[in-house]
Amino acid sequence: MPRSCAAAAWRRATSCSMARISPGTDPGPRGHSSAWRSCAAADPLGRAIGRLTHITEPGLVDLRPTRGQLDGSSLTGGGGGLSGGYSKIPPHSLEAEESIIGGLLLDNLAYDRIADKIGADDFYVERNARIFAGMAQLSAEGQPIDVITVSERLKKNGEITKIGGLSYLVEITERVPTAANIENYASIVAEKSLLRRMIRVSTEIIENAYSSAVDSSEFIDRAEKQIYEISEGARDSGLQRIDTLVPKAVDNIDELMKRKSDVTGVATGFVDFDRLTAGLQPSDLIIVAGRPSMGKTALVLNIAENVAVPARLQDGETPPGVAIFSLEMSNEQLVMRMLCSQASHDMADVRRGSVPTRQYSDLARAAGRLGQAPVYIDDTPALSAMELRARARRLSRDPNANLGLAIVDYLQLMRGNGEDSREQEISSISRSLKALAKEIRVPVVALSQLNRQVELRSDKRPVMADLREWVTGDTLVMLAAGRRVPVRTPVGRSLDV
Repeated sequence: MPRSCAAAAWRRATSCSMARISPGTDPGPRGHSSAWRSCAAADPLGRAIGRLTHITEPGLVDLRPTRGQLDGSSLTGGGGGLSGGYSKIPPHSLEAEESIIGGLLLDNLAYDRIADKIGADDFYVERNARIFAGMAQLSAEGQPIDVITVSERLKKNGEITKIGGLSYLVEITERVPTAANIENYASIVAEKSLLRRMIRVSTEIIENAYSSAVDSSEFIDRAEKQIYEISEGARDSGLQRIDTLVPKAVDNIDELMKRKSDVTGVATGFVDFDRLTAGLQPSDLIIVAGRPSMGKTALVLNIAENVAVPARLQDGETPPGVAIFSLEMSNEQLVMRMLCSQASHDMADVRRGSVPTRQYSDLARAAGRLGQAPVYIDDTPALSAMELRARARRLSRDPNANLGLAIVDYLQLMRGNGEDSREQEISSISRSLKALAKEIRVPVVALSQLNRQVELRSDKRPVMADLREWVTGDTLVMLAAGRRVPVRTPVGRSLDV
């Protein structure tokens, strides 16, 4: 049979992928010519399996799973494997992984010391990941962690044979003398996992960049988001059992109970508003809606001042940073407004230059306070949601900014993505801003201008239907028409002020 026909028949018989390699490769095991490559394949859990491949027929590379992968000792790409044509094994430390598993089996209390540093998907070796996941389940249930309990849990999960049986657990405990350095081992595993995720994301970015159908602005936003998530330690959580989420919720409640103030979020400085909302909560999207000249910008600037220039600060406390994206007014106009507010001066007098000399010192003191405030203003017109999100992410990564609040003034001036209608564009923008609030974990206040339909009604008070294009939002603040009214008890999460 001709060589090419034999190769084709062999490929059909084994049903595996083949790749031609160039001659002259380095000698491999048993003196045969071999080409060792790192590649990736999906296991039933959807994770990448990094493996080495070798030549089983001259000129061909066998991409089938090895025996070790079939018996459960395969290597995972936990935190992101390699894809496509790279010739290096993903970063990992088998010794550190085994030392963690062995240390946990020796010291029942060691799990709490590393639980916040690593997860099962940070392990490179598949069976080590399965063992650690079983340990996490035991810890969540308040059960002890040792060789017997872990082996029983793995039997219950149907995974004991996949990790090599009880003998593998015993073997690891014999190789690891102590759990004293387990935190250092966890740091090593976390670092290697981070590098693997970086490799995976970088590979995806390169592959997407070669795609002719990709939109450049959308591509940049997605790429930056992926890098941002890695730098922040964020991951796609996927489906999670509630037993892993309840302890976190209880811890949050405990922290809230320890606070002396009823305001658990970012205080706006408006007492009634803070009483009803408990402050602006992290990851919330707050919509401030009203007709033109109803005071939307004045309200959010007052909130920005109260957040970034608080009246009182405890010793060593620093105020949260505020990012203002102003698509309507220039930064000079905004700063002028804030200066007049801080100095309690009439804006009209300042514009005319008719401020009395004796009152000018008030402006000077206000300028000193405001100049020290962590306020960041971007007055770029017609920003797209992707551009705004990218700039907010960069600021949130700056530790000196200490970002605690983001303000967008206002939504209808943002550039859309070319949807069929403006209503669909605003809906897309609202979803994007909600996603931003979740990403950077700060409240985002977005201003929205109501249409003229409000003025055609006998009761000119805004209603929810006036914002039908807003498909998401956690708190809605609508500025009532024409008169000053106190803050009312909210219906749902909507406030009239």
